[in-house]
Amino acid sequence: MNTIGAVIKRLRIESGMSQTEFIKKTGISNQASLSNIENGHKIPKEKTLRNMCKALNISFGWLHVLAIGDST
Repeated sequence: MNTIGAVIKRLRIESGMSQTEFIKKTGISNQASLSNIENGHKIPKEKTLRNMCKALNISFGWLHVLAIGDST
């Protein structure tokens, strides 16, 4: 199982978004905060997760499925 942060990072990269662009779309305060989330050092609040899902064009529930199901 990957962390939600690892899934977010993979989806962000696959969508072609830079960290800077993703920060602007999600309202995350800075690049260090995003890096901490993507590397599993920080767990984002639900509101931030929902903003991330919106920026990635996926549902909040689908994010959890990807994180749990990504262990294969």
